[in-house]
Amino acid sequence: MTRTAVPADTNDPVCGKEIGFYLFSLPAYVVLKNWLLLTLVAGALFAGAVYWLHGDVDFSQQRPSISPMAVAHGSALLIRQPGPPSPGRRNVVDWIGGD
Repeated sequence: MTRTAVPADTNDPVCGKEIGFYLFSLPAYVVLKNWLLLTLVAGALFAGAVYWLHGDVDFSQQRPSISPMAVAHGSALLIRQPGPPSPGRRNVVDWIGGD
């Protein structure tokens, strides 16, 4: 749908983007972002389940036990999570539009 998008010749009064971007391109980018987030969460849950089945994560004791390998893997998964937007960062619409 984004490849066959036709210019609408009308710009958004607030951001100055073409209306066709919001109708065709932005929904595709949102679907892609949601799919990637789902893949990340499912992968983290799967990795946690594998570590639990192998005994590297044990919650049956009073104090939970997690192996250093499981901690390192979990840290690597969490380190690239986007944080809250900072004042110097451009928003997603500006980044996708390529301005």
